[in-house]
Amino acid sequence: ILFSNLRTETLRNTAQQDQLARAQAIADRLGSYLINAQQLADTTSVLIADIRDDRSRVEQLLLQILASAPREIIYGIGAWYEPTLFDGETVYYGPYVHQDTPQAVLTYEWMTDEYDFHTQAWYLAGKNGAGNVIFTPPYYDTGLVYMSASKAFYDNNGVFSGVVTVDMVLPLLRDFIVNINTDPNEVIYVITGDGAIFVHPDEAAILSYAHQNGKTPTSILDLKQDDLNAYLQASNAPPAILATAPIELTDWVVYVATNENFLFGDVRDLNTTLFGVLAGVWLFSVVALFGLNRYSIQTRKARAEQQALQRTAQTLQLTNEALEALIKERTAQLEKAKEEAERANVVKSQFLAAMSHELRTPLNAILNFTQFVSTGVLGDINEEQEETLNKVVASGEHLLSLINDVLDISKIEAGALELFVENDINLNKELKMITETAEGLLQNSDVTIEHDIQPDLPLITGDKQRINQILLNLVSNACKFTEKGSITIGAKQQGDVIRFYVKDTGPGIASEDFDKIFQTFGQTRVGMKKGRGTGLGLPISRRLAEAHGGILTLESTVGVGSTFIVELPIKPEHLSPTVAKN
Repeated sequence: ILFSNLRTETLRNTAQQDQLARAQAIADRLGSYLINAQQLADTTSVLIADIRDDRSRVEQLLLQILASAPREIIYGIGAWYEPTLFDGETVYYGPYVHQDTPQAVLTYEWMTDEYDFHTQAWYLAGKNGAGNVIFTPPYYDTGLVYMSASKAFYDNNGVFSGVVTVDMVLPLLRDFIVNINTDPNEVIYVITGDGAIFVHPDEAAILSYAHQNGKTPTSILDLKQDDLNAYLQASNAPPAILATAPIELTDWVVYVATNENFLFGDVRDLNTTLFGVLAGVWLFSVVALFGLNRYSIQTRKARAEQQALQRTAQTLQLTNEALEALIKERTAQLEKAKEEAERANVVKSQFLAAMSHELRTPLNAILNFTQFVSTGVLGDINEEQEETLNKVVASGEHLLSLINDVLDISKIEAGALELFVENDINLNKELKMITETAEGLLQNSDVTIEHDIQPDLPLITGDKQRINQILLNLVSNACKFTEKGSITIGAKQQGDVIRFYVKDTGPGIASEDFDKIFQTFGQTRVGMKKGRGTGLGLPISRRLAEAHGGILTLESTVGVGSTFIVELPIKPEHLSPTVAKN
């Protein structure tokens, strides 16, 4: 029974940890969309801060920034000045640029005393945000869901001068949540900070229920979590276990509600098995006692044997009590170790979250600033300045890559890496982009790129971003260590797998180093001598390949070169699409 309780608790904890990891992975993906708006708001507030009495410069800057933004999520950008601070007399100066077909449009329609943008909630949120990017609650307009990111900007003397806004269209976020709701035993939805339902796969039914009960919502955003709970109760929804994860940069929360019977299926199976075992033991005991009693009736000699049996039973009971005490002691030790491990895991997760926000976000802002300056937005630059700025961008992108690698390997080791699976990845298209990347890395070198790619590769199932990451790691390594000769990128179908390979004419790898290079932070003597890489790319690539049901292997001869081979199943049985395609 003690073993049953301990094993049951372990299975329950594992199931809930997996559920929480799913919630966190979804929250991370949604947060990555919002980071675009945050970075644009940061960039715009810096570039706009000291521009005064020059309308064309402000408007041209806004148009250029919007042109660099991802069109599928960023709708518009505005710069809203405090009364008279722009030119000494204009009370309402707030140019706004937004996406239109086929190009961006500049409008002044909000620069009126009737609208008075200085009193609007989004303006006040940015003004009172102490220089931070503040996200407004989502809202409906012209049939779409929008959200704004507001940030104050200040002049050189630290005087508040106005607010910049970045408006996002949110169908991409909503579609993402709807499309990953593919498991009938699990529902994924998002609740905003004020308790409103942002997206839920059963929106139509929830809205219908609300109308039947006297409410008049125009969209799901008009309903709160209490309305959702009332709908679930009325529809006799099965008991569910909830896992939640906050979305970075907002006060929104991702909910993963999993059917309790489904989530704890392993626990139920274990209890069923133990019940059967205990029933068998009980039946055996009954039969044994019946036989013993019958035998004792037939002969008095059995009394002595019975007494001996009782003494044995007493001894067995004492032994059992000692064993139970030992099990309790070991169980307490395991519980203590488990609690310490969970505390350590929480600290690690907090560190990773801080690392992601405190390092990646400002680094992305630095890259954005540098790229804007290099385009000449703030004035003409000469060739030497452009070259220096390009070096800053290259170094920043390298540092960002290292940070991402550390985060990836930490997630993999914690078992928290989630794959976002698609079932129609066009490998020929992806390999074309990877080949172009390799050609860019080898400009002005003595190394040539050769191709051995089957022109009609089948569509495969997997995480497109992670498959690209595997191949780019291999190509990048080949470019780093190959100083002359060639690099061949190949891909062919072999039965139900795709065989990729990257072959180089670099220094090669000694056989005794084969295992080392696939270990975390492992490097060859050549790699350490040249100071290239961190020893993370290959371990990450191998584990990502294994997560897809594939393998990553190596063939190499010192002085001749190396060939890294990736074999991925075309339709891995253990992966089902997370994103449905229309």
